[in-house]
Amino acid sequence: VKHPNHICDGCKRQAISGIRWKCSTCYDYDLCTMCYMGDKHDLSHTFIRYETVTSKGVEVPQRKNGNKINLQGIFVGARVIRGPDWDWGNQDGGEGKCGRVTEIRGWDNESGRSVANVTWVCGSTNVYRVGHKGKVDLKVLLAATNGHIYTEHLPVLGKIEETASVGETVPNSPRHLPFSVGERVRVVVSVDELRTMQEGHGGWNHKMAEFLDKVGIVHRITDKGDVRVQYEGHATRWTIHPRALARVTTYSPGDVVVVLSDVSKVKEYQKGHGEWIDYMKSALGKTGVIARVYPDGDLRVNVEGKTWTFNPLCVSLAPRNAEYNNTMRANERHEHASPLASVLHQLLDTEQDSSVVDQLVREAAQGHTQAVSHLLAKFPDK
Repeated sequence: VKHPNHICDGCKRQAISGIRWKCSTCYDYDLCTMCYMGDKHDLSHTFIRYETVTSKGVEVPQRKNGNKINLQGIFVGARVIRGPDWDWGNQDGGEGKCGRVTEIRGWDNESGRSVANVTWVCGSTNVYRVGHKGKVDLKVLLAATNGHIYTEHLPVLGKIEETASVGETVPNSPRHLPFSVGERVRVVVSVDELRTMQEGHGGWNHKMAEFLDKVGIVHRITDKGDVRVQYEGHATRWTIHPRALARVTTYSPGDVVVVLSDVSKVKEYQKGHGEWIDYMKSALGKTGVIARVYPDGDLRVNVEGKTWTFNPLCVSLAPRNAEYNNTMRANERHEHASPLASVLHQLLDTEQDSSVVDQLVREAAQGHTQAVSHLLAKFPDK
C-alpha cells in the first residue's frame, strides 16, 4: 500500500508506504509509520490513521504518556534461519544453519521494507523476502529490537477500515484549507528552508528566490493542498508549500498598528522595503497610524509625529481596545538628533514620487552622502 501524493514530513521520503499518519492539529503534516512510532513531531498532537488511499481515517489518541512496547523481530542484528517459503537451495550452508541480518530495505519500487540482506555462517550473502509479494523466506532464531510501537494506535488484524464513499472528502483532499483563492500571501521562510520544504510540494526552482519578498495572489489550491501563487507582472505561477506562506493582512489608511519591537527582525524585513536607519529605533514597539498604502504593499506609518516606510511584516493591527493618542494624527514634528534626518522626514511626508523617496532613504541608509546631497539639491523646495 502506498500513498503516492504524500511525503513524510519526518524523513522526507516521497510516497508514504503502509499506514499514513496525519496530524489533526497541523495543516498538511504526515508521517510514515517509522517516524510516527519513532516519536517524530509533537507527542501531544492527535493523529488520524489512514491504512489505504481511500480510507476515511481513524483518529487515534495522542502519543504523550501512551502505552508502548519494544518492537522485536527480523531487524538488523537478528539471527535467522530458513523460513516457510525458502526456495534457495543451500545458499544458507544447509538446513539449520543461521545467518545475521545486515540490512532491511524495499524491493525497488514494488514494496517497502520487504526484503532482508543476510550473511550466513558459511560466508555467503544474499537478499531474502520478508513480506515481498506475501512471501517469507526467513524465520527468527534470535530477535533484534528496533524502537517501539504504540499498540493501541495500530489497526486490528482482519478488521476492515471504513472507506470514503463517492463525494466524500478523501485523504488526497486537504481537510482544512488555510488559504482562499484571491488572498494575498507572502513567503515567510528563508531560501534554504523553502528549498527543503518544496520537496514533494511543487519542487524547487532557483528563480523562486526572486519572489521571497514579494506579495502574491492565491490562484488555486492543488489536490495535495499546496498553493499556486501568481505574482503581478509575471506569467509564471509557483506551487508553494502552504506552511512556507503567510496571509498578508490588508491595511487601509487610518488603521492603528503596532510596530514590532525586535530590532533584528525589523532590519531584515526592511531590506528592499524602505530600508533601515538607526533613527527608526524610536518607533519600535509603539503604536502608529497608517498614512498611506503603496502599490507594492509597503506602508507609510505615522508614529508619534514621525512618519516611516515599513514592510507590512513589521507591523500588526492593534487590538481594538488599544489606547490611542490623538497626537499621532498631528502634523507636528519633534526635532531629530540629526539635521539630515529632519530633512528626510519632511521629504518623506510629501506626496513626492515614491521612487525618489525610496532612493533618498536608501542612499542615506547606506551612507552615500554625495548622492543624498545631490537629491536634496535637486529638490530644494521639498
